[in-house]
Amino acid sequence: MRPMSRRLINDLSGTENDSDAILASMRRSVLILRCPLCDGSVDTSELQRLPGTAGGLECPRCGKVFRFHQPYLVLRTVISISISVGILWIAGVRNIPIFLVGTFILWIPISLVLNAYLILVIPLVLVPYKPRNRIRSKTFVELANERNATIELFEKKQK
Repeated sequence: MRPMSRRLINDLSGTENDSDAILASMRRSVLILRCPLCDGSVDTSELQRLPGTAGGLECPRCGKVFRFHQPYLVLRTVISISISVGILWIAGVRNIPIFLVGTFILWIPISLVLNAYLILVIPLVLVPYKPRNRIRSKTFVELANERNATIELFEKKQK
């Protein structure tokens, strides 16, 4: 830490011990959100992923499971695709296949940069965790062979 910022914190807090405590809490605390289930404040540095939940997090206060939700996902996607289309249009790309591939290639880094900025403006929220529907998580082969029976292709011979 630079001496100037330590001196500024010392001037604001009054003593050096207070400034060390403030700095330590700033380093530990990444983001503080509100739990949707118990309405308590949750520090994201205290969260632990639960195995088998595909991203479920346990609240340290109430012990219930929630997950992160990124609001306005469609808006973020539309903005990043529009920016990549604009960049290619300004660059003079008029060939449609190259335009589509270029849009997809540019969309990925642009959406990363845009999301990194928009996380400050539109923060993440916590929503209650809903387990996946078992029907949705089955593969195509499992759905096709749901009865676990062999498929009869030919009629049985009569004796």
